[in-house]
Amino acid sequence: MLQRRRTLKRIAGVAPALAVCIALSGCGGGEADSHAGSEPTLAPAGAFKDGLMYAAIKARLAGADIDTATRISVRVHAGVVTLTGAVKDGATKAREVALVRAMRGVSAVNDDLRVGHVGPSTVQTVSDAAILAGVESALTAQAGINVTGVRVSVTAGRVTLTGHAPTAAVKSTLAAAAEHTPGVRNVVDRIAVKGQ
Repeated sequence: MLQRRRTLKRIAGVAPALAVCIALSGCGGGEADSHAGSEPTLAPAGAFKDGLMYAAIKARLAGADIDTATRISVRVHAGVVTLTGAVKDGATKAREVALVRAMRGVSAVNDDLRVGHVGPSTVQTVSDAAILAGVESALTAQAGINVTGVRVSVTAGRVTLTGHAPTAAVKSTLAAAAEHTPGVRNVVDRIAVKGQ
């Protein structure tokens, strides 16, 4: 009786993970799902296996390069993996396809990846957001200066200040505060002085 109870507890513990894997295999991972209707339906065991393979592929891609992994959609059907999305260059494309091809259980890889501009990395986007918050805090901390007329933008660590300041001294103080913020590479000061 005790053994049976332990077995039931193990099954109950695994059931949520099984449900997620089955759901993932049904979803297939993103934009490529529009082709799912053209393939025959798999038995539950096949869908489960594809779900596990999908999760393993996404984990392997993320382990190799998290930024690239977030831009690649993966679909698995009966061991055939389809990769879609954008990568920054041909070497990255070849590396990601080879990585998936080498995985156990993959019978074929359909490479629908395109090479081209992929935008800033996740790390750079997060870094720029942190710099933006730091610069805005530094500007706001300047005692007696109303900074509501100043706009801040950040791209790859480059800070651009736009808007209006009441005097040249205030303009200079704001630019200096931005320059001394951690992570700032350089400051482009486009603040206009009112009346000039």
